[in-house]
Amino acid sequence: MFLGLFVAACAQQGVVRAVGLVAGDVGVVAADEPRAAVVAREVLGIGGNAVDAAVALYFTTAVTFPASSSLGAGGACLVFDPENRLVEALEFPALAPPGADPDARLRVAVPAAPRAMFALHARYGRLPWAQLVGPAEQLARFGHPVSRALARDIARVSARLFVNPEIAAIFGRADGKPLGEGDTLVQIELAAVLTQLRTRGPGVLYSGELAHRLVAGVNEAGGSFDIEGLRGYRPAWRETMQLPFGLHTLHTMPPPLPGGVNLFQMWAMLTQGDRYADADPEERGHLIAEVSMRAFADRGDWRAPGGNATPVEDLVSETRINRLMASYRADRHVLADQLSPPPQKHRESPSGTSFVVVDGDGGAVACALTLNNFFGRGWIAPGTGIIMAAATRSGSGAMTSLAPVMMVNPNTGNFLLAAASSGGAAAPSSLIQVMTSALLDDEPLAEAVAAPRLYHGGRPDVVLHESDESPERLAGLRRRGHVVARAPQIGRVNAVFCRDGFLRNPAACVASNDRRGHGLASLVQF
Repeated sequence: MFLGLFVAACAQQGVVRAVGLVAGDVGVVAADEPRAAVVAREVLGIGGNAVDAAVALYFTTAVTFPASSSLGAGGACLVFDPENRLVEALEFPALAPPGADPDARLRVAVPAAPRAMFALHARYGRLPWAQLVGPAEQLARFGHPVSRALARDIARVSARLFVNPEIAAIFGRADGKPLGEGDTLVQIELAAVLTQLRTRGPGVLYSGELAHRLVAGVNEAGGSFDIEGLRGYRPAWRETMQLPFGLHTLHTMPPPLPGGVNLFQMWAMLTQGDRYADADPEERGHLIAEVSMRAFADRGDWRAPGGNATPVEDLVSETRINRLMASYRADRHVLADQLSPPPQKHRESPSGTSFVVVDGDGGAVACALTLNNFFGRGWIAPGTGIIMAAATRSGSGAMTSLAPVMMVNPNTGNFLLAAASSGGAAAPSSLIQVMTSALLDDEPLAEAVAAPRLYHGGRPDVVLHESDESPERLAGLRRRGHVVARAPQIGRVNAVFCRDGFLRNPAACVASNDRRGHGLASLVQF
């Protein structure tokens, strides 16, 4: 039974309100889509663990936030098992099936997330599977008000999206205009698929009648799918990439996904010799830009065609970090073309979503999901309601910047931090700036997440900044030779931080969603 609830809703309002009494265990949720966060909170309240809540949250976002997540999505998750003091990585990128024609007119990926969520639940879940899929099924069948987050994304791409009549019929009004905030969204065909997933498990999406219907629909539309490629898809459990931080250990996604390497290389460059801590406020913006540029330059060096060519432990070794920072100058920008090797141009859709859940036992899940574009390929598989992800051009699917991060104490099993971000190539850089503020500057988590961000992607040699960036920091960047340009927003971060550690003081854990979205951060005590 719920005895208390703290909610930080609509991050841009910065309002925290308390309802009821504070007692008992703590559960924490932060997500980009508020209705999905509420579902996860309710799962925690009825005795589910972090994995149960994460699974329910994912399926709900597939209904309520299909611009960035669907049954066709791919992604990456970290999960912390407090009983065994173990952090594991689950990798499920959205890829074209093996042997798919690269020149096919319709390039769509195999639905990855449903099977990944089943793998997550099978290993760590507590509540019945059907109980976790049910809320999404009901929302799809009976409808729900469009959130501000979804309305914004529909409006952003409706001109291109509504070329597809099936999508226009679902996400458009009778007058042809896109659904707006508060309008009712009903997805009957998707509800029918969720019914099968709930009652028969996710295998129905990868074999049997539903799978054959999916393959036929893709191929009739000019795609390249076969039943064997669908049936053979498996998410991969991986050992995390790890980096010590004091008495604790940071964990992220290992290669070949490059986002985690970018994240840890930036962190190592910033913390080596207290470089960030010793820098004055004006230099810190310059430092963030320079380490980001160098991480992107190094990506082209350590990644060989077809996968990872460098041992993981060497990617953040002291020798490598020293080499990357050898040319750093505190008083001036080193041009990208002067780096060896220079960074390559990298394009990645800023679409995607993320969420973080922590349960009353200190277990945690942090996930980042993507359709590789807003509304994926902009195509719904006939008769399924599934928005299919766009297949990546990289054969390994490794050109994605999904990099959730966790921090735990390996000796005590004490959980401290879980965070995940979206925003394409800027996602790791966004996380780094939150981490430096919260972990190195001891800023409150909400302030760290809300602070204006910078981003340097290597090429073009430009520092992007948000509109509320301080004039002093921009002037400092220009004086050092940087070219700066304004961006609407840089990344979205969801995070949970227990500064004292969950085991020592769970009631002090805080959750924050990003003001750049319209999500929800919620702390429930029961």
